Amino acid sequence: MKREILIMLTTISLILIMMFCVAGIFRSQWNEIVINEAYLNPLPLMSATEFTPKDDIPTVDKLASSCGVIVLVEGMDTHIQFEYGILSACSIKEVYKGGKEYLLNMEDVIYIHEPFVVADGFCVSDSGYMLMQKESLYILFLNFYEQPEGYRYSDIDKRTFLISSIPWGKVAVQWQDTPTYVPEIDSGIYKNYKDLKGYLIISASQNEVSKYEKLCADVLKKYNAKEK
Repeated sequence: MKREILIMLTTISLILIMMFCVAGIFRSQWNEIVINEAYLNPLPLMSATEFTPKDDIPTVDKLASSCGVIVLVEGMDTHIQFEYGILSACSIKEVYKGGKEYLLNMEDVIYIHEPFVVADGFCVSDSGYMLMQKESLYILFLNFYEQPEGYRYSDIDKRTFLISSIPWGKVAVQWQDTPTYVPEIDSGIYKNYKDLKGYLIISASQNEVSKYEKLCADVLKKYNAKEK
């Protein structure tokens, strides 16, 4: 009887080990799906505001108080695909908040978990959020992407942050030259990513767009960020 129990426990242990190994392989493969502008350009783009309701448009002070890090960054064309978003690399150009706590310095590369999904031949913008563009400047309001206790942080994990307020926590320095897209929701026709990349946000409300543009102006005034 003891021998049968031992065999059963050994079998279960082997099965669990195999499951973890397979899961690790799949996770590794998923994390290695690097996407760039050329990959995204031909894909149709949808906005899925029903997935994550937008936060109310905050004031600059509320944005600043709700985050641990405020930085000016330059976007890069390096993105890693995850199940519920995209991890995008960017280069720090100035640190306004959180530099000492998170050891952030000029020209450091950090990673932003952007709420933008690529799946089944489509791009899906969560709550109208649009990806950062390479060589474009942004002020980001961020919080560190904390993992559960016991998690072993990789080098990238240690430099990964979340947008504090979606989609308002990312402000383009060149926002005045950047259009917004108001989709025809009932048409069933979607523009491709190449036609919309670089847009501020996707919004079906012109009033919302106007409030966001005011927020952009207030943020740039407060942090005195300039175009390149």
